[in-house]
Amino acid sequence: MILKENAVLIADVHYDIKYRRDDFENLVLKLEKNPPPQLILLGDIFDLLFGGVKYTENQNSEMIKKIDNLGKKTEIIYFEGNHDFNLKNLFSNIQIIQISKQPIKMRFRDLNILISHGDYSVQGFFHFYRRSIEKSTILNSLNFLDSKIGNRIIRKLEANQRKKRKCYKIEKFKDIIKTKLEDVDSNLFIDGHYHQGSRFTINNIGYINLFSFACNQTCFIVKSKHNSIFFENIRLKDF
Repeated sequence: MILKENAVLIADVHYDIKYRRDDFENLVLKLEKNPPPQLILLGDIFDLLFGGVKYTENQNSEMIKKIDNLGKKTEIIYFEGNHDFNLKNLFSNIQIIQISKQPIKMRFRDLNILISHGDYSVQGFFHFYRRSIEKSTILNSLNFLDSKIGNRIIRKLEANQRKKRKCYKIEKFKDIIKTKLEDVDSNLFIDGHYHQGSRFTINNIGYINLFSFACNQTCFIVKSKHNSIFFENIRLKDF
């Protein structure tokens, strides 16, 4: 898989039609008018979108259509996150990368780059939860039960998500990533999920954690210089 020059990368939008919508809708409109050669969505684009759970599909139906229509104009690669998954049946014109397939290796000229949403390696209870909730049987059961009780389960999840802080600094973040990069064979590792906007090098591997769009409306554009790669930060207002 090739990472293209001038590709746009976006992570952690946490789109919510009732709470957090205008900035991302404006960005999609700008991308429709001037499509990049490639658009990479690094997960948690929606605050709650579970394929097969109808309430979440209906709440986000218009934005699903807009992203899918944008996929007719540019190549879109969508990495599932922990807030948006089981998406393969919701989009016709974009490529979905399931969490179980992440990280994905991409090439930029002579560089090997690994890209993921970021939570694929989390262990413990969260790992068990992630692998369980993505199963079709679990999602079908959740959809059935939720629909029978007036969507109270998903509405409660919505309310809890809206209370969460999206923007904060993680202590000793580099130490967390150092463990994650053990045995990684790559020139560069890019992910989202953590909302840190950090860049550093560990054992000769470059690491970039993208800013959360929900926090500062920042996107990233792939650029090259002297056969190397860098990522230009661009705010929505300057897009």
